[in-house]
Amino acid sequence: MEFFRPIVVIAVATLLAVSMPEARSELLRIGGTGMGLEEVRILGAAFAETDSSVSLRVLPSLGSTGGVQALMEGKLDVGLISRPLTESEIAQGIANAACMRTPLAIVTSLPSAPNLSRVEISRMFADPAATWPNGVPVRIVLRSRGESDNDVLAEAFPGMAAAMQSARKRSDVPTAPTDQDNAELLQGMEGSLGAISLLQLRTERLALRTVSIEGVAASVESLMAGDYPLQKTLCLVLPAKRTAGAASFIEFVRSEAGARIVREFGALPVGTE
Repeated sequence: MEFFRPIVVIAVATLLAVSMPEARSELLRIGGTGMGLEEVRILGAAFAETDSSVSLRVLPSLGSTGGVQALMEGKLDVGLISRPLTESEIAQGIANAACMRTPLAIVTSLPSAPNLSRVEISRMFADPAATWPNGVPVRIVLRSRGESDNDVLAEAFPGMAAAMQSARKRSDVPTAPTDQDNAELLQGMEGSLGAISLLQLRTERLALRTVSIEGVAASVESLMAGDYPLQKTLCLVLPAKRTAGAASFIEFVRSEAGARIVREFGALPVGTE
């Protein structure tokens, strides 16, 4: 009987190997506002090096509201928003988990961007015949009504609210519904003028130049010092019922390693500045 024992052991080991299921990683679905999608991909790649049990899937732009809605419907595990949560969303258990501030940069497709005053920027949005100092016509790009960029611009520049309202009536002025549409329009138009977050500008490596505002450039340093007048906040939000993978990813984003990546690409982690 001793002669058959090794064969029996091998047979049992083979059976166990066949019957045991392969370990699978948890799929973490993330989506929402377009400005943060590439940043999340970069953070996700770094996170994967520390935890192979979780894999990330970043969905195309859904917008802040679309991201929160998908989160509440269980279609996402982590949402991305660039506006404050509403009372209704908070009442349903949605909460900010990690946030970052980034300059909202005034940008152009010109090879070299000039320094402009706040009044000059407002006038360029208001005047259909406006030109850059080199004579190239100014071609502005607007965001859809209700987009948070509009509020930031209206608050920072005198007369900007009226200028944008007037520009919406012009047939030559395009409106970008998403952050990615905004980037595409601004890059594709000669003499373009518009606004885009420094975070998106850097993570997507966009072919745009930033306009200094009264001598102050859009940067992490000028934002931290309080010198730069425009900013946006990007938050990763979680539902009341959170997965283990989502909790682990948020922990990484809030870690010093995550904070270094956030700063590298043009933002300041809120609470760790």
